[in-house]
Amino acid sequence: MVTAFAVAAAVTLIFIPYVKRMLEVPQALKNNYLGERIPNGMGIVFLPAVMCGSIVLILTRETEITLVLLTVLGTAVMSLAGIADDLLGDNKTKGLRGHIGCLFRGRLTTGGFKALAGGMTAVLLSVLVSARLTEGVLNCILIMLFTNLLNLLDLRPGRAIKTFFIAWGVTFFIPSFRDHWSVLSPLAGGLATYIPYEMGRKGMMGDAGSNGIGVSLGLYYCLGTKLYHKVAIVAVLVLLHILSEKYSITTFINRNKILRYIDGFGNKGSGHA
Repeated sequence: MVTAFAVAAAVTLIFIPYVKRMLEVPQALKNNYLGERIPNGMGIVFLPAVMCGSIVLILTRETEITLVLLTVLGTAVMSLAGIADDLLGDNKTKGLRGHIGCLFRGRLTTGGFKALAGGMTAVLLSVLVSARLTEGVLNCILIMLFTNLLNLLDLRPGRAIKTFFIAWGVTFFIPSFRDHWSVLSPLAGGLATYIPYEMGRKGMMGDAGSNGIGVSLGLYYCLGTKLYHKVAIVAVLVLLHILSEKYSITTFINRNKILRYIDGFGNKGSGHA
């Protein structure tokens, strides 16, 4: 696991300047929350990191090969769908409801394409890891909600990445996750290397990053939780999505001292206000 983490971290370090130069084009430069024009879609750098780190996991047989390949598949599909939205998407259509509404009116947006890709990926992954129909439905919902949640959280530098490390880290102490805990080590290596870059506001990982992180976390939680745990997690995720429609996530975080500290930790300059 340590080797996979280190390899992914090294690959990310090598690829960051190349990806940054690739994205320093007009269609990839977006305003961040402070109005600064910086490259968006930097999360695509996690894809080579995950692939190289996963090769190490397969060679060392630290976890089940099928799970490694499924994680790579989910990350790849959602990262590529995300980068398409980062580069080609517009700001006229907002939210999942808006993109689905456009689809029903006969117009496919990049956000709608990303949603379709996410839904089909969730179905495919859940079919492959589920023993029963009920479990499959819950797994599918779990993956989709995790994917969208990380997208919703990616409104400030490092917020989605910190969420990943918290969600992954707490499971180290849960026996049911122990056998496949290392499956996320390649992604963790890439994120650990990249997060100072994100916190320094040199680039935004965009949907290319948050969607890959979300689908990986969703699949990971499908593998380590029992049926009644999945019901509880899905209920919490649904509640978070409902609340995010009515209230600002950033405002809620800023009103909580602990969450505000975690959210702002490592941030360069103007804070997270």
